[in-house]
This record gives sequence, C-alpha cells and structure tokens, in this order.
Amino acid sequence: VNGEINVHEGSVYFNQDGLKVYNDKKNSAEILELATDGNHFRKLVQYDTNYYALRTNSIDRISLKTGYRNLGSIEVRSTPTDLEIDSLLYYGNEAGEIATTDRHLKVSPEPVIDLDLDSSSIHIVSGNVYTVVGRKDFKIKSRIDLHTPIFEIILHDGDPLLLTKNGLYFIREQKLYQLIANVEFNNRAAYINNSKLYLGSTYGLFEIDEEVLRKTVIPNLEYLEIKKQNVKRYGSESSSNIEKLKYY
Repeated sequence: VNGEINVHEGSVYFNQDGLKVYNDKKNSAEILELATDGNHFRKLVQYDTNYYALRTNSIDRISLKTGYRNLGSIEVRSTPTDLEIDSLLYYGNEAGEIATTDRHLKVSPEPVIDLDLDSSSIHIVSGNVYTVVGRKDFKIKSRIDLHTPIFEIILHDGDPLLLTKNGLYFIREQKLYQLIANVEFNNRAAYINNSKLYLGSTYGLFEIDEEVLRKTVIPNLEYLEIKKQNVKRYGSESSSNIEKLKYY
C-alpha cells in the first residue's frame, strides 16, 4: 500500500496509487479512479458531503455519491505532503510549511512529513523534529528534536505517539517515553480501531492494546524529562519556546 487506508461512513478506502473501495460482498477492492496521470492518491479525508484527496501533486475535492467525480483542486503554496480537516482544511507541504486556504507558517527547513489536530493545536513532524502550533494564533508553541527521523504522528487520548526510524515514542505531561526501541516504523502506517493500535514497521505489524498501554506499560517505563529554552523561530527574528530533551 503506497498511501493510507481510510474508513468513512463504514466504507474502507485504499490509496494504492489509484483509489479503491472495499466491497464486502465480493470480498475484494474495486477501483474508483486509476490516477493514470501519475498524480497518485495518498489519503482520503471526508468533510460534510464531499471528500478531499491528498495526491502526489495536489489536493482535490471529490464526490463519491454516484461513482468518482473530481470537483476541482485546492490552491496550494507548495507540493502537499499531508492533509487534515476539522472545520478548516490544514495541510503540510514540501517547503516545510503548515497552511490553511488563507494562512501559512514556516515550521521547518525540511518537508512536513505528517500532521494531526486536536481542539487547540496542530501537531507536526518534519525531519527529526516534532512541532506544536496553535490553531487560533498560528504560532509555534513548542518543538522537540528527537535526533532520529520521525515518520508519523498519531494522537492517542490527546497525547502524541511518534513513529520513528529508531522506535516508538510517546509524550505525556512533559515526559517522553520510548515504548519500542530499535525498530524502524513505516510512514502512513498507524491506525486505531476498537481500542487497538496497529503500527506498521520493517519488522511487521505491531498490535497494541490501548488499555494495557495506558495502565500497565507506561506507568512502568523510564522517561526523559522535557525542559524549555528560548530559540529563534524559522523565518523570524523573534524568539519562541523550544522543548529540549534532558535525561531524568
């Protein structure tokens, strides 16, 4: 699978270069759009009655009511790399920016790899760095350098899980936990369903029970304490808080 597996209104969609939907009666995936132009599908997000598709070179608004219909592309500042929608459309791009249709912020000199949203913040990973940006003021709140490439972020009960080249990390209450060490995780390979975490890696698929993770695993792990210091923002002369890891 080259892109994500997305579930909307009980239907399972596969972004495998083209866009497919699972037909449970036939126990097979049916092709909705082939993407023969090379503008491959990577992710499908639903908003109201329409869908937004993250593709190799664009973000397209599409209808799936009576088959596949492209309703046009969203204007983007640079090649899009991830997409989330929660009242507003947010996307990351190869220029290291986080953007909406009318605002943008440079968060990294490297491409944005992945992003996720909570009610007040945008959670972003790029290169080795995890950055939090306020949704209301569009300003950087914090930044953590894990010193290893980060491939994906997924929020679990409001706390970030970070899938990296060197393991699985979890942040809670200014503490950084390494849940799994020395494993390279995959990009677009995290999924939560029925209180289970499914995480793809070069070692295979990890299945983690959320309750066991919360009640048994995390309370017994050692952690790194996160401390603050001031640094300059990207593209700005003003200073901002950055999170720095310190052994506890």
